[in-house]
Amino acid sequence: MKLTQRIVVLGTLLMLLGFAAGAQAAVQNYAVMPFTVNGPADYKYLEKAIAPMFSSRLYRAGGGQFQPMSLNASNMKAVASDKEAQELQEKFKTGYLLWGTLTVNGNSSTLDVRVRDAAGNIWSKSTQGVVNNIIPQIQRMADSVATEVFKLQIETAPAARTRPAAAAQSAQNSMNPDILNNQTQPQQQQVYMNPQFRYAGGEDTTLLRSQSLSFPGVSMEVGDVDRDGQVEVLILGERKVYAGRFENGRLNIIAEFPLSLMLHPINLRLWEDRDSLPKIIVNARDDRKDIATMMLTFDGKEFHVEHKKIPYYLNVLKTPPDYVPVLLGQDGDMRDPFRPGIYEMTKTQSGFELGRRLKMPEFAKLFAIDWLPDMEEGDKFLMLTDQERLRLYTEDLKMLAETDEKYSGSSVGIELNDSPFGQTSANDGVKNYYHVPIRMIVNDLDGDGKSEVIILRPISTASQIFTNYRTFPQGEIQSLFWDGLGMSLKWKTRRIKGTIVDFNFADVNNDGRMYLVVLVNSHPGALGLSNRRAMVLAYPLDLSKTDPNTLPSVTE
Repeated sequence: MKLTQRIVVLGTLLMLLGFAAGAQAAVQNYAVMPFTVNGPADYKYLEKAIAPMFSSRLYRAGGGQFQPMSLNASNMKAVASDKEAQELQEKFKTGYLLWGTLTVNGNSSTLDVRVRDAAGNIWSKSTQGVVNNIIPQIQRMADSVATEVFKLQIETAPAARTRPAAAAQSAQNSMNPDILNNQTQPQQQQVYMNPQFRYAGGEDTTLLRSQSLSFPGVSMEVGDVDRDGQVEVLILGERKVYAGRFENGRLNIIAEFPLSLMLHPINLRLWEDRDSLPKIIVNARDDRKDIATMMLTFDGKEFHVEHKKIPYYLNVLKTPPDYVPVLLGQDGDMRDPFRPGIYEMTKTQSGFELGRRLKMPEFAKLFAIDWLPDMEEGDKFLMLTDQERLRLYTEDLKMLAETDEKYSGSSVGIELNDSPFGQTSANDGVKNYYHVPIRMIVNDLDGDGKSEVIILRPISTASQIFTNYRTFPQGEIQSLFWDGLGMSLKWKTRRIKGTIVDFNFADVNNDGRMYLVVLVNSHPGALGLSNRRAMVLAYPLDLSKTDPNTLPSVTE
């Protein structure tokens, strides 16, 4: 009898625990309120800046498992009490509410954080540090919330999301004496990424290189597109989409998807659709110059068409204020390849529709824009002009600066028709093109809380003379940062031979390290008679030296 009672009691407990676990798993959203900042007026900007930092950090830590609520920070005030937190949580109907206080006193800072869950339990933690280390302090506290409140399994170091497994090696083994951090006194610069990230010299000992492929590349994406835990390399060719995996230093092509002969491919983008497998976006135009974008999925063996002939260009960018990936779209036609207006896309049963229009210059084009988070001066809007110069705007779209250098260097062009219908162009025999820019990536690789713009700078003498000469013989990937006056160079690769057509960051061969992955086409020579072939280059990144908490050595 007693044994039966024990079994019943044990079963009941297990059911209750299962129910509680299910209820916990159902709570997937959180809201981060503005923080109270006590201290000098110079630090008041952090009242609105800390919340987005926490929000984006928690979102990345959960891999999308926990969703931030989109709140208008300008209309929000800091939480003054636990009772007020309860009222706000009930108002927003959010699973977790996070708020806190930052106190700056002289050279020291104290960060207090409180989190309230749906059951009314309050988690609180306080940490102290120095003023110059506030941003890493906030990042570490966000990681504490992720691990202790959200129960996520993550590393807690500030740069853990991109730090390779080899980062635990000794400083002597992890340091690189050959990286160029900027263009002054290159031999005296401290290193932190890859020996190939310099102007010249050195051997290709740290470069992963695929074999020469039998086709030229147009665009590339890198990611776990079949969700099997292994990263795939997707390459868009002129007539096919290819899927491959790096195995034993070789890129093995495991699947191909033929494109219609009527399609003119533009680029690839990857959209993490949480409802199913990630969507592979193939932006393209057809022979009638209509937009004919496709969406594919890949199951590990073959491609499947999810949507075809979507009448919009599609791109995936991290938009403010939360900086989570959003599917964006833009319309166009024969006369105007990019009509004014860029929109958030709304998924419907039949396809996609234009949603909320984003605030940006009328002449902005979907593949030439991004945002640069800046907690000190306010976020910046980035745009490549039609002349391929990088232009920066303030949050209210006032122009800040424009580079003298040209970037992107894409060879993918959309023909422009600048003559009225039924009339012949004044430029008979000379076609005008809009060259769709190669992606620029905004990232905080070194984990210092300040984002950089990773962008391609093509190098060619002929392109300065001939407008439509786009087969650049070499180029370099540069990391630029806003210094208050303009964009300055932080680091760059040494010159890469061939025409760079795309790049990205990923653990490309599944060895636990982060790589800069570059898709290159062989240069056809001065006469353009040689067959172009694609090749994938991957630079392993040693980010251990980028940890802002790393103490300087005696040689620095």
